[in-house]
Amino acid sequence: MHERVADGLTLRESYHGQWRQVTERVAELLAGANQHAEAAQLYRELLLDRLALPSRGQDVAEAREAHARALFGCCRAIGDTAALEQALGDLRLALERDDLEGAAPSPTHPSATTMEALAEARQMLRKQATHGAAVGDD
Repeated sequence: MHERVADGLTLRESYHGQWRQVTERVAELLAGANQHAEAAQLYRELLLDRLALPSRGQDVAEAREAHARALFGCCRAIGDTAALEQALGDLRLALERDDLEGAAPSPTHPSATTMEALAEARQMLRKQATHGAAVGDD
């Protein structure tokens, strides 16, 4: 189980990688079917996964950021500002943990692309809240 096989992974790592691929695909399908709350749960699991390995040509940090951006989109779709801010906190926690475990020489910060996606989601949620308040005043 802990012996490395042909691809350099242990059996456990290989199965975990397969679980991640399936989970990511299910999350994508759920989001595509407008089941954003369910997709958000899966993206959060992927984001916080302590056993994450590079996949789909992305390093671990890139994969975490891709999951965070997808999670931001789900939070925006369901109108959940608190979950959006939690997603940013979860991303920072995951990156910090990865840095500690990998003995990174300097801290990894969310990319400009990720921060732009967050800003866009925040803006959309503020607009929804403002619009909802204006409608409620009528």
